[in-house]
Amino acid sequence: MAFCPKCRYEYTAGITSCPDCGAFLVDTLPPFEPEPEQERKFVNVYTTSDVIEALRLKAFLEDAGIPCFPMGLQSGSLFPLVLAGEPRGKIELHVPADCEPEARQILEELKQTEPIAPE
Repeated sequence: MAFCPKCRYEYTAGITSCPDCGAFLVDTLPPFEPEPEQERKFVNVYTTSDVIEALRLKAFLEDAGIPCFPMGLQSGSLFPLVLAGEPRGKIELHVPADCEPEARQILEELKQTEPIAPE
């Protein structure tokens, strides 16, 4: 049997490279060492007081594969803002810092095609 050292899948004899990642197969797998978890930093990419706008932009970012967390400044969550029925504070859209440039580009493109309230 042969194994992919990256994917850790087992393959039948005769296969020399992993069809998923292209790595050359090995006879035995090295011991599994999980990558250390790194704390992700999040940054604010957009601020609004409109709950509907915040949720709409969140959906656009998540459709692009960017995790997005809308946070109300007063309480740390959206629930008091949503339950109030009218804006009572600001909502910040937070994304991982490593996704910030792509998120800002998506928001900028949306500004050019659809009306978005200024930050």
